[in-house]
Amino acid sequence: MSCWYQQLTSRYKDTLNIKGERRLFDPPYDYCFCDDCCNERGDNDYYWRGEPQKKYVLPKGWRRFGVRLRLPPFETKDEVMQKGHVSFHGTLSKYVESILNVGLKTPGDTMFNGKDIVELKGHYNDDEKPEGFDTKQIFTSPSIHYAGHDAYAPAVRYYDHETRTTYMCKLAFQLRVRPGSYNVGPKTVRDSYIDRYIKDDHLEWSTKDKDAVVITGLLVKMEPCPPKHAKSYKLIKLKKNVWDNIKSCKDTKIPKI
Repeated sequence: MSCWYQQLTSRYKDTLNIKGERRLFDPPYDYCFCDDCCNERGDNDYYWRGEPQKKYVLPKGWRRFGVRLRLPPFETKDEVMQKGHVSFHGTLSKYVESILNVGLKTPGDTMFNGKDIVELKGHYNDDEKPEGFDTKQIFTSPSIHYAGHDAYAPAVRYYDHETRTTYMCKLAFQLRVRPGSYNVGPKTVRDSYIDRYIKDDHLEWSTKDKDAVVITGLLVKMEPCPPKHAKSYKLIKLKKNVWDNIKSCKDTKIPKI
């Protein structure tokens, strides 16, 4: 039986209008990391996975939708899941369907919808970057707090009609990354504090090997919007397109995670 958070996040996921859900998702591997479910299971804050083992932070406060694995050439599901290191990649709703279909790509590649991938505004690019820094890579993190940072997973505002509550919603992918395929580096965001379990100089993983990164789940996080920013039920009109109820939250201070 699903908990309230699973039901809530499922309603938000429906608004993403992802085509081919039966082909892309694997419901037996759905998993809830809400406080209630984590406390009931007695989950730890972090775990070690892979060969050799590597620490990752459990995505508490998120809900995972299992994804059908797109296996790299010559690798089995057991090899990916038993040997791979767990990491995360924050994203935007407009990229979710493309990433689910073709996997994570690097700037300069073409997405599933035919559009070219470019560095996000405010991120390092060819014109603005530290000397020697290569932006044409896939960046992930063993810390969901880092991958879910506003710089990588900007929140959007969503009104849930069943609870009559406005939520701040974030999206990220849970991954398995082949050991030895990536470099470990320091954070590239300015916040002084990110994660108590992962050192700052180990927060960012980067790789050019696209086959080394396997998506295992789509993560959704939802938190009630601060009251002064939440729109009342009367002000939100019911329209045919559910996207009309999703607004960017540029003027909202996102709660720290």
